[in-house]
Amino acid sequence: MANSRLERLGTIYSRVSGLLRAQAMKEEDKPLWFEIYKAFPPEREPKIDHPIPEGSIKPILYAEDIIRAKFHKGNKFIRMVNLSDSVRPSPTQQVISIFSRLKSERAGESEDQLYEEALDILNSQNVKMTETEPREQSQSSSLVDSFTAAKKKDSNINIKNILKES
Repeated sequence: MANSRLERLGTIYSRVSGLLRAQAMKEEDKPLWFEIYKAFPPEREPKIDHPIPEGSIKPILYAEDIIRAKFHKGNKFIRMVNLSDSVRPSPTQQVISIFSRLKSERAGESEDQLYEEALDILNSQNVKMTETEPREQSQSSSLVDSFTAAKKKDSNINIKNILKES
């Protein structure tokens, strides 16, 4: 029966106001945005059947995205990256920085040659791209560890002490 719902008719405002008018929704359950919408209605009603505005979608492609795509296509098993670690750059960031440095130094060479040279420089720096060593345990413990610690902490509770009046 889900197909019989008429969610495409009307707006969310008209549906909520209908629920309030029919007293199917209590006044205290009214959404926060309802009074704001009533005080400041939009210029154009946000219905589902309004036409899509004309306009072209701008490409959101940065210069380093091509190098990043080449790097990830050629290296499928890159080690995991800790996003909160801002000290050590990831192998991808290292390749991009080496490539951009080489590109600024040698403007005449093709990007493929510069990319290959950036990979050679990265490999000569002996950067481990795959994870072979065990991961470092971060200071924040995992969810399981926190539950185990909480269980050990609460295990000191004695039923005799609970029932004893103080």
